[in-house]
Amino acid sequence: MRIQHLATLLSAGFIGLALLAPTSADGAASRGKKKSEPAAEPVAIEQPIPLEPPGLAFGKSPKEVSQIYFKAIDKDHAEAYANVEPGTEQRRLDEEVQRIKDAFKKSLLVLDAPPSNLDGSLFVGEFTYKNQEAAMHTSRQGKARTLFFMRDKLWKIIDVYELGEKAKMGPTFKTAVEKLEGMTGTPGRALAAAPEAGRRFDEVDWANATTHLRVIKWGDAHAAVAFVERATEQRLSELRSHKETPQEGLDPSVKGVLR
Repeated sequence: MRIQHLATLLSAGFIGLALLAPTSADGAASRGKKKSEPAAEPVAIEQPIPLEPPGLAFGKSPKEVSQIYFKAIDKDHAEAYANVEPGTEQRRLDEEVQRIKDAFKKSLLVLDAPPSNLDGSLFVGEFTYKNQEAAMHTSRQGKARTLFFMRDKLWKIIDVYELGEKAKMGPTFKTAVEKLEGMTGTPGRALAAAPEAGRRFDEVDWANATTHLRVIKWGDAHAAVAFVERATEQRLSELRSHKETPQEGLDPSVKGVLR
C-alpha cells in the first residue's frame, strides 16, 4: 500500500517534503559530542518515483516534452471545452489554450552563453553554461516547474511549491517532510548547506535505482522538489567540461521570495 500511496502522491503533484532541522545539544551530558556526518549516499527507497504528466520521462528532447505538455494542457481545459458555447467563446478558449502552449514552447532557454534570466536566481548551481544545457518553464497545477536538459535530453525537473496552511506542501517544512516520510517509511538524508561543496541550501534527499529525489529549502515560504536522473548526475564532471560560473547575486524579486 505504501508504494501505491507514494505513486499517487507524486503523480498528482501532492509532494510533501521538508527539511528537518537538526536540534542543538542541551545539557552537560551532550557537551563534547562530535556532530555526526551525513551518510555518503541518499536514503535508498524501492518505491517508484513517477514523473508527470503521463509520458514524461528522462531522456526526452525539448520537442518531445513539448508534445507531452500540449496533451496535458488540452486535458487541463477539457472541462472548459465541454461547457463552452460554440462561436465566440470557443474561439477565445482556443486562443487561450494556444497561448499557453506557445508560451511553454518559447520558454526554451539554451544556456550557450551568459547572461540569462537564471543568473541571480535560486537556480544558480543547478545549471552551467557552454555545456549543451537548456531549460524550459511552465506553471500548472499549483506549482512552478523548470525542466533541465543536457545534450537535448531531459535530466532534471525542479518544482517550486508555496508553503501555507492550505497549501499542498503544508504550512512548514517540518510538517511537509513528515508526510513523505510516512509514505516512504523512512527519514531522508539531511544535508546542511555547503557552498564550498556546491550545495547552496539545506536539503533532504532519497533515491531509487533511477531517480535522485531532492528537497531544497528555499526560504520559509517555498520548497523546491527536484527529480534528477542519476545516470546523468553521476557523469556531470565529464559532461560539464566547460567551467562557466553563473552569477550568484540575488536580484530584488528573488530576495522577496526569501522574506
